[in-house]
Amino acid sequence: MKRYSHLKEKATKWREEGKSLTYICERLSLNKSTVHYWIKGIKYERDKQTYGQQRGTQAMVRKYKTLRKEAYDKAFEEAPALLKNNYFRDFILLYMTEGFRRTGHSVNLANSNPAIVRTFNDWLIKLTEKDIKYILRIHDDHDVKAAVSYWSKYLGIGKKKIKVNLKNNTSRMKTRNWRNLHGILTVQCCDTYLRSAIEAYMDTVEKSWDNLRNGQ
Repeated sequence: MKRYSHLKEKATKWREEGKSLTYICERLSLNKSTVHYWIKGIKYERDKQTYGQQRGTQAMVRKYKTLRKEAYDKAFEEAPALLKNNYFRDFILLYMTEGFRRTGHSVNLANSNPAIVRTFNDWLIKLTEKDIKYILRIHDDHDVKAAVSYWSKYLGIGKKKIKVNLKNNTSRMKTRNWRNLHGILTVQCCDTYLRSAIEAYMDTVEKSWDNLRNGQ
């Protein structure tokens, strides 16, 4: 579609530079099937690696897989104690229902409900030292400045930290009454080990449901 042409151009440029599919999807906040369709004809730099380089890549993959497993195991041991904190448990439940779970190295959630976004953001700040990004998706006939100010004040973050992603409307939509006047805010960070830990916390919650169901 024409309105996605600028995103397709970015995806093509990054792929030609050797960026991975996951990297491009996260930067553009798009699903893999869409981006893959755009870039499937572009040769990926990984395909050009020598045998030695391929072995090095495989070794690196094994190394980080082990580190992710260690992060998961540690979090699984800590989970019962942490989940006694109801606010933390709410954070995990929110991630289970609203969080983006398709990638294994990023933690992000998009929502228009301020209370949900703030709960998620509060814990993300506590749990990671990585840079947290804020992306506001909002229709261009809204008061964009007011929306940015709202989220900035509500979350206690600087306005400049919020990147705006405008959605174009047609004239037929201008009289529509919008439920989310402040847009949809995505809060995200790239933290592989936190993502592994959250997976452990979610697994622990699911296990607790089984125990409750069985009367344990």
